[in-house]
Amino acid sequence: MIRAIGAIVIMGTLIGITSGCGAGASTPSSTTAGTESFQHNTLSEVAELLTIQKDDAKKPPQNATAFQKYRVGFPNGFKSISDGDVVVVWGATIQDGASDKVIAYEKQTPELGGFVLMQDGTTIKKMTADQFKSASKAAGAK
Repeated sequence: MIRAIGAIVIMGTLIGITSGCGAGASTPSSTTAGTESFQHNTLSEVAELLTIQKDDAKKPPQNATAFQKYRVGFPNGFKSISDGDVVVVWGATIQDGASDKVIAYEKQTPELGGFVLMQDGTTIKKMTADQFKSASKAAGAK
């Protein structure tokens, strides 16, 4: 009898512990982490678009139509640029070692902070609005 009660208590405890930890559970930190992961991945696609376009066209992009033929392979990056959710420094191109200059960023970054893609095409950083304002930007079309 004591053994049966002990087993019931243990099972009840295990069920209570695991019931809040399912895949459907959403906490502010998991939601934030998911959003940040999506934003990071979107900027990674933007980096790929900039890199492929540079290698293919041999000149810097001047607008979003420069990425049109690559949209199928990089749908999130292309959509974010086309919709204006990611701002690209038009006329700038990816440069090896240029991890100190911003080439693309989330549109809210100047006011609220957000993720930025650096000109080296591999570095993605999260910046505050103040950090963004003082960061060097890639030289683009004037």
